[in-house]
Amino acid sequence: RKSLKTIEGVGGELPVIVMDHTPNDLGEAEEAGVALQVSGHTHRGQLWPFNFITSRLFEQDWGFLEKGGTLFYVSCGVGAWGPPIRTSSRPEVVVLNISFE
Repeated sequence: RKSLKTIEGVGGELPVIVMDHTPNDLGEAEEAGVALQVSGHTHRGQLWPFNFITSRLFEQDWGFLEKGGTLFYVSCGVGAWGPPIRTSSRPEVVVLNISFE
């Protein structure tokens, strides 16, 4: 994907929400002033022992993280990569209720 520097100043005073397929370089989103980033890609490892690998490859391979002023959610998704089975994570559909003060 393109650098998040391309969105600097885009929202003015409005919160910026980013959908990024892969949760790489979370610090870049934080530095760009992103309010919320949602990602996927990791499948949370999908098959044992890959869950141990994804937890080391990604700062956040699943779930919620607050870093600085940025909120992150990484979903393990409902699908599969390769074989249509999961041994390390359950499929999930995430519903985020977003409100602004």
